[in-house]
Amino acid sequence: MPKRRAMMLLLMGIASAGPAWAGGDFYDPAIERAIERAKAFLWSKQQPDGGWEAYGDPEDEEAYNYHLTGPGALAIYALLACDVDPQEPRMQRALAWLAKHKAERTYSLGARCCAWQLANRKTDNRYMKQLQRDSLLLMRGGLRDGGYNYFALRDHVGNPGGTKRIDNSCSQFGLLGVWAAAMGDVRVPKPYWKKVMQHWLTGQTFDGGWDYENKSNGQCTPTMTVSGIASLFVCVDNLMTDKYVDCRGGEMIRPLAHALEWLDKNFEESVGGGQQYYLLYGVERVGLACGYKYFGEADWYRIGTQKLLGAQKSNGGWGTVWDSAFALLFLARGRHPVLMNKLEYPGAWNNRPRALASLTRWISRNLEQEVNWQIINLESPVSEWHDASILLITGHSKIDLDDEQIKKLRTYVLQGGTIFSVRECGGSFGGDIRRLYKKLFPEYELTLAPPDHPIYRSHYKLPGRPKFYVISNGIRPLAIHTDDDLAVSWQRQVWGTKRGEYEAVVNLVRHVVGDFEDLRPRGVTHWPVKDEYGGTSWVVRLTRLRYAGRWNPEPLAYKRLGVLLANQLWTRLVVKTLDAKDVAKGKARVAALTGLGELKLTPEETAALKAWVEGGGTLVIDAAAGDRQFARSAQKWIEETFGAYQLKLLPPRAPLFRQEDKEIRQVLYRRATQKRLGNRKTPQLYAVTKKGKNEYDEEYDRPAVIFSAEDITCGLVGYPSGYVDGYRPQSAYEIMRNILFLAGDVQPED
Repeated sequence: MPKRRAMMLLLMGIASAGPAWAGGDFYDPAIERAIERAKAFLWSKQQPDGGWEAYGDPEDEEAYNYHLTGPGALAIYALLACDVDPQEPRMQRALAWLAKHKAERTYSLGARCCAWQLANRKTDNRYMKQLQRDSLLLMRGGLRDGGYNYFALRDHVGNPGGTKRIDNSCSQFGLLGVWAAAMGDVRVPKPYWKKVMQHWLTGQTFDGGWDYENKSNGQCTPTMTVSGIASLFVCVDNLMTDKYVDCRGGEMIRPLAHALEWLDKNFEESVGGGQQYYLLYGVERVGLACGYKYFGEADWYRIGTQKLLGAQKSNGGWGTVWDSAFALLFLARGRHPVLMNKLEYPGAWNNRPRALASLTRWISRNLEQEVNWQIINLESPVSEWHDASILLITGHSKIDLDDEQIKKLRTYVLQGGTIFSVRECGGSFGGDIRRLYKKLFPEYELTLAPPDHPIYRSHYKLPGRPKFYVISNGIRPLAIHTDDDLAVSWQRQVWGTKRGEYEAVVNLVRHVVGDFEDLRPRGVTHWPVKDEYGGTSWVVRLTRLRYAGRWNPEPLAYKRLGVLLANQLWTRLVVKTLDAKDVAKGKARVAALTGLGELKLTPEETAALKAWVEGGGTLVIDAAAGDRQFARSAQKWIEETFGAYQLKLLPPRAPLFRQEDKEIRQVLYRRATQKRLGNRKTPQLYAVTKKGKNEYDEEYDRPAVIFSAEDITCGLVGYPSGYVDGYRPQSAYEIMRNILFLAGDVQPED
């Protein structure tokens, strides 16, 4: 076996055994496996009657923490949050067990309401009576001065001995149950929210958090502080939706801001302390409620997931049923896709602080797919912005970014993201964002989308409103802007009278991403992080060809390919851009040509490319985005240059697809291509072949010109799309990888 091949096999073996967390990226399959193992653990603890073991000692009259259905309700809630079908036989038995037992404890009732609400969503409200009953007990029974203790029945208020103690852990679960009921269409009167909010406001400690007993002069605990923050957000969302609509507000109420400041300062220290699983459950609730990706400088989901994956036991659990349920809820709920990021910038970026919370709640309910939202800042690296394919920028006044910040926004877009900007309150933001777009994309114009634009019909049929303006590179939207104040409707939760303002965003997401199923889990990005732990052992070269036409619609396609080759195959990709007529001046044995619109090459360019191919080079041509005009003209040029009927479909067993350890047995196409090609899974690459020799000095038919009418270039950038006609990103990568390793003359690094 040649030395290069033997070394590549060794390196690929090492790569396949790499760590679950590599190069700074989430390794989502590890998270998915952890979730599946945790689900199996919870099911393994289900008892013959359909329930789970109780918590506490029923024989101890002084044990006011005895819970018959609490652990089981938490297990059911966690399993349903992982999309377990409520009509699955084991779950049907579990829900029947839960329904036949009365509950009088706050923890149990709160967890039960969460389970009923999720079960109702896929059973046509089969458990609505149970949800109404349990939530009514919480609203009318155990509530005292806005808080709860262990008992939710009036005759049990207080601890044994007559003391009237309020416990904030119970208070969190009491409110959580009522909130679940409200989300499940149970009417909750506003006085309830006001009373609960007052409880949390008056009990905040001097350092910004909360303790267990609501002593405002005490010292807070991490678990109760996240409970207080999450609870206040619930109250704010149910009481203050008419606030912050005149662009003079924009900040959170001071107690919430104070509490989040404490969390920023103490997050990393807190998650290493006690009650870790209960704490992480609270952290997840706060993270989803406030939207912040970071507490301080820490990515809360990344850190929490790392800790949970490291602590998961061989049986799939984390000790008890309830601790395992808390851990599973963190992993599953926190992993839901991020619909869009919101940019925090110097200025009026947050006039409507609860707008995205309302929008994502509406979309999750109406499309039956849970989505989250997130706030990112200009200090964080662009590589951490790609949780979402859309970056929302809102404002009513001046937006003034420096050159470095503008460079970050441009990089995000060129790496496959789309900016969505919304003017609020009719201010000057509309003019300022247009000036910013001219700096970001001087080569493209912001134009009004006509009424028949796909953005108005990608899901809902909209009557040309709101007015969207679009900047496109001819393939995808780089930026979308509206001067219509959509955020005010989201903030106010006017889901009925302003439904169009919500439907417009669904259409926008479909236009940018394609199907909602293509949204990625949190922490999973299409843009790879460069491996921080090693270098490269091999080098391969590629020439990008420039000509008079739209030759460079996706400038970073081969940048991403280079990172993937370095991370996965220890191979450094050296890319050089040359005029087509100068192709012979490059050192590469592979040259790539792509574009949009009609391909027109001069006689000089044609002669240079033909001579280079005849001399042993490999020319790769693909139609960017699957552009039909480019594909037709490129095919015509190939046939005129190299002879009619020379271009033939490469068979599945061609050497290009059957390389050792890099076999391509099938490919995946984007949805638009699947509709055209049906269930076809073989590559649609055509080639003009020449006689050549492989690395074993064996003669074979060398694919000298490789042509794809289906897109490869956009696939190399890696973003999801509903309109690109071509290969999905993984298949685009595999095709170009194999072309380079077959024809690119891979050499050892000096």
